[in-house]
Amino acid sequence: MKRILFFILILIPALAFSQPKVTVSKTKFIPGESFEVQYSLGGPAKPTAWIGIIPSNIPHGKESENDAHDVAYQYTPNASGTVTLKAPMNPGSYDLRWSGDGVEFTSVTIEVSAVDYKASLKLKKNVFNPGDDIDLEFSIAVPLPREAWIGVIPSEVPHGNETVNDQHDVSYQYLGDKPAGTFRFQAPDKPGSYDFRLNNSGGKEIASVSFRVGDVKLEGTLKLQKEVFAPGEQIDVDFTAPAELPRRAWVGMIPSNVLHGKEETNDQHDIGWSYLEKKSSGTLHFVAPPEAGSYDFRMNSSDSDGVEITSVTFRVSGSLNSEAMAKAIEETGKVTLYGIQFDFNQATIKAESEPVLKEVGSLFQQQSDLKLRILGHTDNVGKPAYNLDLSKKRAESVKAYLVQNFKVDATRLTTEGFGDTKPIAKNDTEQGRAQNRRVELAKQ
Repeated sequence: MKRILFFILILIPALAFSQPKVTVSKTKFIPGESFEVQYSLGGPAKPTAWIGIIPSNIPHGKESENDAHDVAYQYTPNASGTVTLKAPMNPGSYDLRWSGDGVEFTSVTIEVSAVDYKASLKLKKNVFNPGDDIDLEFSIAVPLPREAWIGVIPSEVPHGNETVNDQHDVSYQYLGDKPAGTFRFQAPDKPGSYDFRLNNSGGKEIASVSFRVGDVKLEGTLKLQKEVFAPGEQIDVDFTAPAELPRRAWVGMIPSNVLHGKEETNDQHDIGWSYLEKKSSGTLHFVAPPEAGSYDFRMNSSDSDGVEITSVTFRVSGSLNSEAMAKAIEETGKVTLYGIQFDFNQATIKAESEPVLKEVGSLFQQQSDLKLRILGHTDNVGKPAYNLDLSKKRAESVKAYLVQNFKVDATRLTTEGFGDTKPIAKNDTEQGRAQNRRVELAKQ
């Protein structure tokens, strides 16, 4: 009797818990299809347990082996429940393996079938100029993951492998949830043969279409009305250029001592620039730098791996007089002043600013009904909040100077500060920062 009772006591715990189970509503899926997995441990929860999708050719039994080869997984912190997984993009046989505490609890096999996406990429033409807009039509019959993407790839890059395409794409866009539509790309700046390639986000390229970017004759002109400008004076640059140039072809203001020829070199030293935006002719507006010296306007074929096309030289010297200020305000609504100098990180006006401020005083005496806004600007050295406060104080200092020294009615002046929020040049060079540190007079 005692032996029977002992056997029963041993058997009761064993019967109290059922075996771990993993179930799915079906076992055949298409790549990327979402599905639910029901699980039941049959005992206490194991918070670190997990269900993973493992290629079926991987040996069963060890959690570490499954962990080294899973293509997707979800933790199962409860004793039972449901998790959602996505079928792998590559067709084949896989297992849903439930693992934890170093071992594999149970598994169920699924099959991912190959599918014809009937993917299509279409262009209305196959030859473009650098920077042209390209409208690419696409469609797929079977949904792809949101991360599927279309990239512009040089044609000499081997087809088929998504990773290779990803390493060489010039530009790309994700499909999202779209089964069909039109994407707008820009033709690369560099002439040559390219492909649009559709990648399934699972490692494979599934469709492509080729196009070519033609050569453009690199020629153009830059003309100025005069050769010498005062600091802060507006400079109008008349240009002609091939309309086939990329949208990001540009004209930059470069110190003359910078070597000519390479767009990359010009880009590193420009203190002001303007894109041509595929215009074949027109006028670009610049502001003369604050420092006296020799400068060039240089036309560049693109803003990436381009060349310098042509240039024109000018000089900066002297200072703006009241007549030049009045002309600038009349024509553009404002004038930029670089001759107003302040102590470092202060709003105190330096003595050498007097000649420019005297011309401003004369301007108010000549135009009794003139009302102006004094606008302060800084470079980006320092914290934005500090720069904003400093620019406001400097504008107020200019107003106080004009009121006290030239008897300008205070009601004819208002002040504003913008800190470093409105740069007119790059802040990564000293010349650019100097151009951004400025005071402007604008019509009220």
